[in-house]
Amino acid sequence: MIYNKNMNKIKIFLKKTWLFILLASLATILAALYFTKQGNQIEEKRDLLSLKVPLVETYSSPSPNLKQLEKNFPSLPKEIEVYEVSDNLISDQMALEIANDFGYQQNNLVVASDIKGPIYNWSTQLNSLTIYLKEGRFQYGLDLLRNPGLIEGEPPDLEESENKLNDFLKEKNLNPPEKIDLKIIEEDYYLIGTSNFIKTDRNDPEKDVAFLREEYQINNLKINGPESPSISVYLGNNFQIVRFDYSKIFKSIDVLNSYPLKTIAEVIKIIEDEPKISFLRNSESFYQEDLISEEQLPEIKNLSFNKSELIYYKEVGQQTYLQPVFLITGTAILKDGTKVIAGLYLPAIKDEYLLTP
Repeated sequence: MIYNKNMNKIKIFLKKTWLFILLASLATILAALYFTKQGNQIEEKRDLLSLKVPLVETYSSPSPNLKQLEKNFPSLPKEIEVYEVSDNLISDQMALEIANDFGYQQNNLVVASDIKGPIYNWSTQLNSLTIYLKEGRFQYGLDLLRNPGLIEGEPPDLEESENKLNDFLKEKNLNPPEKIDLKIIEEDYYLIGTSNFIKTDRNDPEKDVAFLREEYQINNLKINGPESPSISVYLGNNFQIVRFDYSKIFKSIDVLNSYPLKTIAEVIKIIEDEPKISFLRNSESFYQEDLISEEQLPEIKNLSFNKSELIYYKEVGQQTYLQPVFLITGTAILKDGTKVIAGLYLPAIKDEYLLTP
């Protein structure tokens, strides 16, 4: 009898509490899976290769106002890929092939050099080509000072110019390696001045040339830095190349691994603890001259950062790994009252994965 009463009590208890017991069991299982996964992630992080800090040039600055930066900080993934890259040098053979494509012969080559390495130059009465082998870039242009009448007629349509540029890059084997894309970031019309090009409106009947600039991107993030690698061209009537500037990016690129990114709080703390800037410019464009020189840093009266963008950082010279950095921008007011654009390149990978300089 006592046994039956106890069994009845147990049955009643189980009927009332079965759902709670089931949920508790599931919670225990899920917790075990979560902590196992966390343990695996920690172990994986320990296996990541420690990277050298990107060669980012910075200068001490006044403490900036960061209120807008915190509000405007973009939503970002927790991790991002880092790439292993090879050099962007132009070999002797490639230089000769480029020269041949522009109609020059090897016997007209003039070799010079500077602190960055050898420079190959070809020139005629009408045009010239200069190739900087160690810098991975070259420039071709018509000599409009000696030949002002070379460009006549209506410049081409911008959309057609973009197609022509892309066809030209493909034909001359100047496209970047796979994983890297090219994106048009500037397209305008220009007048030809005495010694430079003057931007004008597309409706200007006097316009002389169409202008296009393409930048390198990977996973929709721009690849940029102090040298601002890009491809740009001025095209005259019938797609005549008036000037062509080309910066090679990398010979090859492969995924190294995914690395954790700094949080907003970590970024803000780094800037607050050690205020710095990387550049001052009159425009947000990467292709404007930097106002900071080795000899002089303009005196800054007031500084504020209000925007951040995640980019991949192209270092000056050769590099082994392509890493993400935060491009943090804002405004600076100099002591003479001039208002300029201020910027800071801040390594985006968490510090525990970066080697101490």
